[in-house]
Amino acid sequence: MDAGMFKAAIDGNEDVNLNLTQLTEGGNSVLHVAAISGKVQIARRILAIDSQPSLLYKKNKKGDTALHIAARLGHFNMTKHLITCANDREVEAKMELLRMENLEKNTALHEAIKNDYYDIMQLLIKEDPGLTSLTNNAGESPLFLAVDRGFYKIAIHILEAVPKCSNVGRKSMNVLHAAVIRTQRNRTALHLAAENGNSKLVKVFLQTLATEDLINQQDKEGNTPFHLAAIEGRYALLMMLAKDRRIDWMAMNKAGMSTVDIIQSDKRLKSGKKEKFMSKLNRDDIRLSLERIVDRHTMEVQTFDTEGHGQLIQETERNEHAEQNKVKDTALIATKKRLKRQEAIRKMVDLNFVVATIIASVTYAAVIQVPGGNDDDGEAALRENKDFKKFMFFNACAFVFSLLSMLFHFCIGHVSLSSSIGLIYASLCFTFTQFSLLGITGAFFLSVSAVLTKSSASKSGSGGAPPPLEYPRIFEPSQSKYSNVFTEYWIGLLFVFLIFAAVFIRMNKKLAVSILKES
Repeated sequence: MDAGMFKAAIDGNEDVNLNLTQLTEGGNSVLHVAAISGKVQIARRILAIDSQPSLLYKKNKKGDTALHIAARLGHFNMTKHLITCANDREVEAKMELLRMENLEKNTALHEAIKNDYYDIMQLLIKEDPGLTSLTNNAGESPLFLAVDRGFYKIAIHILEAVPKCSNVGRKSMNVLHAAVIRTQRNRTALHLAAENGNSKLVKVFLQTLATEDLINQQDKEGNTPFHLAAIEGRYALLMMLAKDRRIDWMAMNKAGMSTVDIIQSDKRLKSGKKEKFMSKLNRDDIRLSLERIVDRHTMEVQTFDTEGHGQLIQETERNEHAEQNKVKDTALIATKKRLKRQEAIRKMVDLNFVVATIIASVTYAAVIQVPGGNDDDGEAALRENKDFKKFMFFNACAFVFSLLSMLFHFCIGHVSLSSSIGLIYASLCFTFTQFSLLGITGAFFLSVSAVLTKSSASKSGSGGAPPPLEYPRIFEPSQSKYSNVFTEYWIGLLFVFLIFAAVFIRMNKKLAVSILKES
């Protein structure tokens, strides 16, 4: 390929006439060169001239297609354009292009993963999930490459997108062998995943790594994955690891600190949050795990040659009993806090029931004794008044919401407040009572407006002649100087009502979630 055409393909110069038959010394066609440059416009021009799909499938001396090169160099737009061109011609043509292999039997997906191009990897798997089952000459699957090189974000996406993907690797290894390969700091993939907070990948390792030695493997500093999660403040990941009974809670790093010591000394956590987190860690299942480890150590001491070591054994047993008592005391304190919290919530729920009952009684009485009174026929005197109709609507809403609050209060009696459903019922009780308070507030202002409208209309009708009996005309809002204050902005009142409703729902939801986390 002459230098002018090579430069035109690299620079994306569309003014130069392209010769599609010329090749470089490495066997690269003009489309290969365009893929190297990443200039989509020149590739579009080349493929428009090339009526046959020959250049799409053309390989250089290393067996690379233009798609291999674009994926290897991270040119996302070029990769997408090449796939689109193949798809526009035939569906089979696209599949053939995606699965083409170079001399090392690497597909474009292998090349993208080897160079940590997440977006290109995502695109290729979306176009053909079957690519995750192909291996290269070394026997490496895409998942193995990702884990082996520490590209855990890519590995997680592969596992989520194609759960049945291949996990085989070179020299008869698989992804789990790659997981236990150590770095210069004696860290495995599980260490790195825990340190970076990759909970999904940690979960995969916990489900597949069978031995405690691998899960509790220590690095050069003596840190296990459990230590690293605590050091980096990955508290959600800590909770997940804590549930695994194979985790060694007693493991000490070279600084002489256990995971609990690291959490207690973490200055990033406020004291309240620290206590809450520690109370979660001291649940029954985790406490049993600690006791199991203590029991195991006790058995080791008991099997020790007791001749001349009786005092040492007794001292060890005392220390173990003290440790057990310390754990139990911590759990007892956490339990007392939860019970105290539940009692406070119970009192709040009972008070809420009283308020809801009062609101229901008041709104019911407001229907019996309506604002403005009744006429001679026993009907509401203000029944044609617009504000009176709005008053009835708000009053009815307040009545219904208070009844709903009372209903969910009765439901609470059949469940425990410490359960999630109990907290949901309590949250609904508070929310509906707050709605009813907003409703009765709106009803009050509208009743005042309706009564003032009637009073103003009565005064305008005095002067010797009896007031007219046509209610709609008498109570026209424009005839009252007071009605404008209350009626012209009723939409604003409704808007405020909705804002308060949204605030109350969010506030009660946060309250329920926080209580649920503490219980």
